Amino acid sequence: MNEIDIQAFREDILANMTGNILPYWMHKMVDEERGGFYGRRDGFDNLVPDAPKGAILYARLLWSFAAAYRVWPDPELREAIVQLMHIFFDIMEDPQSHHLGLFFDEEWNRRDGEQSFGHDIEASWLLMETALVLNDKHIIKNARSHTRRIAEAALEGLCPDGAMVYEQHASGARCNERPWWVQAEGVIGLVYLYRYHGVDEALPMAIHSWNYIKENIVDNKGGEWYWSRLAAPDNSSIDSLATVFDNGTINHKDNSTINRHNDRAGFWKCPYHNSRMCLEVYTTLTPSSAHTR
Repeated sequence: MNEIDIQAFREDILANMTGNILPYWMHKMVDEERGGFYGRRDGFDNLVPDAPKGAILYARLLWSFAAAYRVWPDPELREAIVQLMHIFFDIMEDPQSHHLGLFFDEEWNRRDGEQSFGHDIEASWLLMETALVLNDKHIIKNARSHTRRIAEAALEGLCPDGAMVYEQHASGARCNERPWWVQAEGVIGLVYLYRYHGVDEALPMAIHSWNYIKENIVDNKGGEWYWSRLAAPDNSSIDSLATVFDNGTINHKDNSTINRHNDRAGFWKCPYHNSRMCLEVYTTLTPSSAHTR
């Protein structure tokens, strides 16, 4: 594509975003009665009012809206972003544990009891990034306070070898699987703790987690990343297995913990979380380019 074609492509994308995609969400998906956004419309564009709301959907809305605001600083879009941040901080964040609720009903009653370390750490940096995009000192101050607590709650799932486990169930039992996307989000969250919260020790922790990814999640022969490293048969943290680990480092002669059953790429997995991790870490640790892209 030449420069003229690229410019035309950009204009087409902006027109579709501002005239179609964003108005759909801001006008047809807003729950005017209870606040927030509805979770679903069916294939015939009929509203499904009891579809769950929650951190997973809203994190994707937040990231999308913030990215759009960089190129289209529309007042209505800004208000939608501020409302999303309010929902995260005042409804989804547990005031005692600072973990986020994953699913809520249409009345904002929580429907789950899980603590998802990956979703917590992901939301912590997305919310901080969004506050910086809005460039309002009061919003940034509030976000800095909340996101540090959310990130520190997420670090309850961080293991000595640098990996982050998946989640803790309402029963208190943990799922100690180590999915690819949780590791990627953990690195970004730690880099944000270092860059925007002044937690100096978070940077070597991020490097430690990246080293875990390189040694245990990246498939250097087949390409891309494995879906996960599995938990031990008793669901304990796999770094407790002497046959697998030697002083906290995986023995690559025993690859029994590699998850070879789930997709290398598919409906739920593609080079998204991992490529975004690379881009976010680079821009965050390069002051001249952070949050200007």
